[in-house]
Amino acid sequence: MFGTPDFKLELVSADATLDKGALKVKSLGTLVEYKYISRTDEIDTPVNTFGLEQPVFADGSAIPNGSYRFLAKALKVTGNPKKSQDWEAWLSPIVNVSA
Repeated sequence: MFGTPDFKLELVSADATLDKGALKVKSLGTLVEYKYISRTDEIDTPVNTFGLEQPVFADGSAIPNGSYRFLAKALKVTGNPKKSQDWEAWLSPIVNVSA
């Protein structure tokens, strides 16, 4: 099964858009990043999951209270990571963080 050589979930500003491509969106910080993951997890379910139990970035630094969006990016299997068109991207609705 296909997966992606690079998957990232980043926190971006609430006013972010994908109009100019996923690589042009300024990341406020990475929440999770996986290299070379398959389309399914190791117990053969149709999704990969991760927990976001505390309002912190992947490096452990705190996410300030505020309104944000999640930006999920997956590099196409044979994609060039420097080309915006080689990334599949999804931008979430606005989410609020208050710790």
